[in-house]
Formats: sequence, structure tokens, C-alpha cells
Amino acid sequence: MNQQASQSMPVARLFEGIYEYWCGPWRVERHCRVVIAGVSQKLVAAQLCNGDELSSAEKEGLADSLFTVDEVDQSPEEWSLSPIDQLPQWAVPLAMRHVSESDVAEAKSAGFLIHKGSASDGHDLLGRWWWTLSQPGWTGVEASHGAYDSELAAWADAVLALRTDPELAHTLPQEQVALPEVEAVLVQAIEASGFSVSGPTDSRAAEHGEPAWVCNARGALARANATRIDLKMLSEPEKLPQMQRQTAAHRVWVSGLKAGDRVEVPYSLASEDIKPMTVLNNDGAWLRLLPDGYGNTAENTVLADAVSGNLRYGGARIVPLGTANRIAERIKLSPRP
Repeated sequence: MNQQASQSMPVARLFEGIYEYWCGPWRVERHCRVVIAGVSQKLVAAQLCNGDELSSAEKEGLADSLFTVDEVDQSPEEWSLSPIDQLPQWAVPLAMRHVSESDVAEAKSAGFLIHKGSASDGHDLLGRWWWTLSQPGWTGVEASHGAYDSELAAWADAVLALRTDPELAHTLPQEQVALPEVEAVLVQAIEASGFSVSGPTDSRAAEHGEPAWVCNARGALARANATRIDLKMLSEPEKLPQMQRQTAAHRVWVSGLKAGDRVEVPYSLASEDIKPMTVLNNDGAWLRLLPDGYGNTAENTVLADAVSGNLRYGGARIVPLGTANRIAERIKLSPRP
């Protein structure tokens, strides 16, 4: 593998596995289960395989063995350590013990925020906690891989994310941390079959009802809030550039939209059938919307999820509206299932 190719491969945040090392003056062999951070080269959690705790000296020796003597961080897979997305259950309490008030303050300064699920977020998130992260210059917002039982556990995972990616550490002005900031909408493609329309002038269009607002999972989100895009038909699709009209059936490409801009979808691309509409944003996260009249009300609110790479994406609720002028409820980031 050439150097350029190896540099482009994603680096896993965490690795878990069994590690054997020798410690103490009598060279006692220890079998431990460990979680290490591949980027920042730190021991996140460790205990003996039988569940017993390690002493401070043993943990220091284990860390030296992992990162100084054997250089496991250079190729964790060779040491039977497997990449994982989030802390295993056994390691969560151990990792939480190392989170201090200064760690939380540093995470806040880096742009991490903690959210608690309410009834509107669904049964799976009700009463659970997760984090989101946004920084100046980003075109989106990241969210934790899962939700947690307590606020402390959510902060522990946020601090862990900060430790495993040192480039995230920087200080934001206090007013920028406290206030939500609206970001640009970057939508690449819209599957236009069966979506709601605005100002219908045709009997077929009238069947679809009023417009739906769509929230981009990465571009339109502003920490806990989101802007919307109004979808409506174009009566003169021939005015679209030739490249757009020649794309796949029921698809129109748009990019570089600002928050609040309208996405003009040509009428000729609309299907007479009531089918789900799909939005593909610039980061490869698929959003799906069931238009008015398709299925029951519960099916009309769905979550977005990432489908590519090992990046962490937040989900965005897509809320069909009854009228063009109605203001939708604030859309909250949700952790990836």
C-alpha cells in the first residue's frame, strides 16, 4: 500500500481487546482487557480479565507496555485489538472515573453540548442523554454514537471523543458556546417522487397537498436548532440547466444553498404515485420523508442516519407541515442508533 493511500484510510477512535503484559519485580504475567484511543495514544480503560481492578502502578506499567515498549498504537490490530465505535459496558464506569470538572470545561470550550431526550424524541431517547459538537467553519454538527443513562456518562463520552481527537481541542468565545449558530444548507440531491407541493395549479399536484420542509442532517443544523427548506414545483422545468434535467429519473441536483433558501423541483420530475422522498446531503447521509397521505402519522417523522465511512453523524427529524407558512417545531439532533 502506498503512503498516500494509507494516509487516506480512516483511523478508528477506539480499540478493544485482551492484552498480556509482565509487571512487578517478580515479572508477574497479567491478562487484561483494555480499551485504547488510537489517535491520542492513551489507555482509556483497563481491568483484569476476571473483573478485578488494577492498581495505579499496574495501570502505569500497562500503559508503558502498550505505548512505549511495544508501540501498539502504531498497529493495534496486530495485537488482537479490534476497532470499536463506543465504549463497551464494562469500560464505561472506568472511563467516567477519569472525567474531572476541568475536563468538562474543556469539552464545553471545544463546542460540545449535552442534550436530554424528551417525549418528542421518541421512546428510545426519552430520559437519555447524548452530546453534539459544532465548531466554527464546520458545515455540520457531529453527534455521539449512542445515548446514555446519565448526563455524567454523556460528558464522559464527550471528553473521550476530545481525548481521542486532539485536533478538536481549542477555546471558543463564551458567547459562541452559549448561543446556537445557524449554518449553511448543503444539499446535493433530492429524490422528487411523491413529495408535497406548494401553490398547486394542476389537479395532480393538488393531490399532494402543501409543502414539506426538509432538514439537512449536517448542513442546516445549529446545535439544537435547524432551519428548513421549502420544496415546491416549477411550472417551467425547461429553465433548469441541461445537466440537471438529464440526471436520473426523479432526481434534481442542488448545492450551495443558504439557510432558508427554496429548493425548486421541476414538476416533470414528480411522480403521480405517493412514494417516499429521499434527500442525499453532501456528507453522504440519507434522509427519508414520507409525504402527506402516505401511511400513518407516525411514519411521517423519521430519523436520518449515516451510510458511509466511520464518521459520526447526527440525525435530523423531518417534519411534514400542513401549510407553507406554519412554523415547524424546533428540530433536535439525535444520536445515531
